[in-house]
Amino acid sequence: MMAEQPAWLLVAAIAGVCAGAAGAQETHPLLPGVRCADVWDTGWPRVLHDRQLTGFSPLVLGMREAPEVSATIEVGGELSWVRRVQTADAQDRLLVNDGRLRLVSTDGEVLWTGADSGSLAFFGDLRGDGHDYVVLTAANRLAVLDATTGQRYWRHVFEPPHAYVRCQVADVLPDLPGMEAAVFMQYGEQGCLINFPPDDEPRIVWERTVVEPGEHPERADHGCDIRFDLSVPGEPVIWNVRHHRCRGFDARTGEQISSLVYQIGGGHRRNYGPWALGTARDGAPIICVAGEAIQQHVHGIRLNRHGPSELAWQHYYGEVYKTPGVALDCLTIGDVDADGSTEIVYNVRDPEQGFRPFVRVRDGGTGEVEVELPDSVCAGLCSQPEGGSCLIVRRIAGDGRSAGGVALLRLRRSGEARELRGKPPLRNRGGAVRDTAGPFR
Repeated sequence: MMAEQPAWLLVAAIAGVCAGAAGAQETHPLLPGVRCADVWDTGWPRVLHDRQLTGFSPLVLGMREAPEVSATIEVGGELSWVRRVQTADAQDRLLVNDGRLRLVSTDGEVLWTGADSGSLAFFGDLRGDGHDYVVLTAANRLAVLDATTGQRYWRHVFEPPHAYVRCQVADVLPDLPGMEAAVFMQYGEQGCLINFPPDDEPRIVWERTVVEPGEHPERADHGCDIRFDLSVPGEPVIWNVRHHRCRGFDARTGEQISSLVYQIGGGHRRNYGPWALGTARDGAPIICVAGEAIQQHVHGIRLNRHGPSELAWQHYYGEVYKTPGVALDCLTIGDVDADGSTEIVYNVRDPEQGFRPFVRVRDGGTGEVEVELPDSVCAGLCSQPEGGSCLIVRRIAGDGRSAGGVALLRLRRSGEARELRGKPPLRNRGGAVRDTAGPFR
């Protein structure tokens, strides 16, 4: 009769069998040379659960050794963001958030350290009293600081405690003194509008449920955000994009005026990424959305202020859980070729093209590809004095390494990207081959 074995020995034996079974698939194409028994674990696939490959730092781009630290500058905290602001007396200042919020002059003097910190929602004359204020969001809190002293003027804590505040500030009620802040809850179901008068305490103008109860588990939606639409005088609208939904609300009353529940690529998708209001070629208002995390996609919505909006176009590239290697990075949403309509510009590793990298410029209203640069990555855009934008582009070889210098391409209304420095034009819509202009001196 066998003696009773310790529990830890049984667990170790099971773990050893599982590790051996995974031996044939203990590497992954996204992690060449990195061996880990749980890269294909279907219960919790560590390297597949996000595209940042959490927990691993493989050497990339042909590096044989880890880079050395050449210099370290102590900033007093972990820098989160820096914003240039202009005060009521036309002075340029920097708001610096490194765990603390500080106002810094252009010569480096710290003018104050704030009583609160968080993400910047607004800087300016919030109350209509000629003084500047700083509006900050952090988790379920909304805080207002006096921009002269950094002292807290007002703070409100919203429910539920797990919610995150999404805030936009504008003067949407001209009959009331002061400006208004629209607040919708990410991970929650409520929204409200707050007025900030010059001679009284802030007051909530309206508060209501802004989702259909039970429609979606809001606590699992990481993609909620809002924008003010002031394009029609006297009829301000709040647009709210969430997981597979886009809704419009009358900013004066909170009443829902438009709704769209839609599918991308045959399913309800996460809208985890940037989106912006824009204008189609025919002048119609639109929203362009780029899904950058988990489920990669781009799409456009034709907005209706008096009824259901319409999904105008869509392109779904895949989900990182199911299509390892797919990636999408939105560079901008706006009028990049100065033709009066909106475009969306993004980098993508396209699974339908063997994961080749492309820079694509799509018409925001129709989804038509206006410019396509194969085997390329765009690092950013710069504006042109005469209007429009230039793409800062580098060509990428099949192994992911750089294959040339930097090219500066000017986008034109005709649907072409012309390389600066006298290079021949690059025509639109695929298959084009180009020379690079760099490296620049």
